[in-house]
Amino acid sequence: MINHELPYNAEDYIHRIGRTGRAGTTGLAISLVSEAERYLLADIEKLVGENFVPQWLPGFEPDLTKTIDAPKKRQPSKKELRAKALGLTSSKNKKPKRKH
Repeated sequence: MINHELPYNAEDYIHRIGRTGRAGTTGLAISLVSEAERYLLADIEKLVGENFVPQWLPGFEPDLTKTIDAPKKRQPSKKELRAKALGLTSSKNKKPKRKH
């Protein structure tokens, strides 16, 4: 499995990676991570209790002299995004009132 975008929730990543091997079989997961997503990878590493070994593709090496801070704004959960897309209120998941 190749991931090209990390989810905002580390548990979602674990669920996604679990699909690489089922019923005792093994699998391989590769995640392409930008420096801007490094904070998401740190959350995943903390959850699984491992530090992953980074490997950089030639020409895509990060500038290790720069510091990128994690976003200050809280990212919405999948549940909140789904509720917004469906026009539901995210706090109580109620359908909006329809005009008649």
